[in-house]
Amino acid sequence: MICVIRSILSSNSMTPHRGDSGADIIWIVETEKIFSDKIRIMFRTVSTILKGSASAIPKGNIAIGSYLQRRYFIQLLDRILNSFDKERLQSVGPDRLCAEWVLKTGGRVRWAGANHWLQDFNFLPPEDFDMKLQDIDATECSVMSSGFKHFQDCQHIRSVKLHGCKYVDDVCMLLLQDISGSLRQLQVSSNKKVTDKGLVNLTKLVHLTDLHLKDLPSVQNKQECYQQLTKALPNCDIMYMDVK
Repeated sequence: MICVIRSILSSNSMTPHRGDSGADIIWIVETEKIFSDKIRIMFRTVSTILKGSASAIPKGNIAIGSYLQRRYFIQLLDRILNSFDKERLQSVGPDRLCAEWVLKTGGRVRWAGANHWLQDFNFLPPEDFDMKLQDIDATECSVMSSGFKHFQDCQHIRSVKLHGCKYVDDVCMLLLQDISGSLRQLQVSSNKKVTDKGLVNLTKLVHLTDLHLKDLPSVQNKQECYQQLTKALPNCDIMYMDVK
C-alpha cells in the first residue's frame, strides 16, 4: 500500500511530490500486519473526529478549518509512526526495529561496517540479517519522545544527528541516556523545543567525544549551559555555535 498521506497533507495541492529531503519523500508501507492494523485504526479515528469538527467550522473559516484538520491528521500519523511494537521487537531485534522507526519518520541510517546511508525503507535487508545500527541522521524528521524507546537495547549506535525536528524536546535529550554507552557523536540543532533543561540532560552522556549544538532558540542561558557541559564532559569536543 503506497501511503502519500504526509506528502498530500503538507502541501497545498492534492498531488504528491518527491522532495529532496527524507521528510518529503513518498514512503511505502507494505501490507504487513505491523502497519496495516494501526493505519486502519487511525483512519477510523480521524474520520470520526473530522466529521464532528467539520460541522462546527463557520462557513467563513473553511480554509482555517481545513488547515487545522490537516495538521491534526499529520500529528496523529506521526504519533503512530513513533509507536513502539513489542511483538516486532521480539521478531526482528532492537537494531532493525530502531532502523525501521528512523526510516518511517523520514530519516536515514547506516549499519556498522557500511559506507553508504540507507534512506529508503524498501531497501532494508532481510529480517534474518544480523546487522548492527551504527549511525542515525534524523534531519527534519518526525521523531518524538515516545519513539525514543526504540533506542533501548541498541548497543552499537555511535552517532546521532537531530536537526530541525519539530517534536524533539527535553525529554528526548534525557532518553538519549539509553545509548550513552556507545554514543560518541551527537548533533542537536534547530530544535525549537529543546531548552536549558534539555542541554543539562546531555551531561549524562559521559562517553561523548563530539557534541555540536546550534540554533536552539528556547535555550535562555546559553553560556551557563555550555559551561555545565564542558565541566561534565571534559573529554568531549563541544561546539556551541551560539555561544561567543
